[in-house]
Amino acid sequence: VLQIDKNKTLECEKHILTSTVETTPSSSAKKLIDIRDLQEVSDKSLAPEYHKKDAYTKTMISVADGIYVANADDPGHKFEVMTVKLYDPEDIVKVSNNRYKITNKSCLTSTLKDTQATMKDKIVEVAKLDGIDKNTKIIALADGAKNCWNVLKALAPLCGIIYYILDWWHINKEFKTVKRQLPDEISGYITTARNAVWYGEVDAGLRCLNDIIPLLSCPAHLVKLEKLITYLSNNKEYIVNYYDRMIDELPYTSQA
Repeated sequence: VLQIDKNKTLECEKHILTSTVETTPSSSAKKLIDIRDLQEVSDKSLAPEYHKKDAYTKTMISVADGIYVANADDPGHKFEVMTVKLYDPEDIVKVSNNRYKITNKSCLTSTLKDTQATMKDKIVEVAKLDGIDKNTKIIALADGAKNCWNVLKALAPLCGIIYYILDWWHINKEFKTVKRQLPDEISGYITTARNAVWYGEVDAGLRCLNDIIPLLSCPAHLVKLEKLITYLSNNKEYIVNYYDRMIDELPYTSQA
């Protein structure tokens, strides 16, 4: 039977309660994150449209992802397929409540094991055809894999500025997976950590996840938890305040 240390739980919540998050530029105040507010936040995706006025006349979104496909010629083995999409946020249209589709996009795929050389060359070629130049701002979303970031970074020399963001859809997926795999008594910790990351408070979220480690005795559970901790730690620099971006209708997820 899993025993929960209430002092640890309170300590975990304290990490979140005492954290502050900068609001959007339109407000100079800071908001204090409250556990109850965090747990009530909806992660309903908005269409990732850009409405702000700045020096860049064009905004593009690029999404890199990797999936593993079963090898029909070698049963039991899989190979990776890397995909990259490039599209204008103006080409996202609403088809129903909370559902959107991209009406026009450029897509690339590759299964070559060439350290992404082909994908880098092709994404640059396609970006130029799509009119990306120094007046363009790019929002680059990825699942967190190093090869995906490497491909997206090939776009940096072409544009005026590029923002790299860890795709919220993949973050949420990782948390849901771990939550299903760990004992029910741990679910509160997982939810609190997830909501901290939703507000961009990744360090607070990691502290909360690390607080769970002494509570787990099953090696398999520890491996699953540590995998999530490593995933977030490796992508800390790409984690943003997703709540603020949702409110401002800025891109933060590939799954609109």
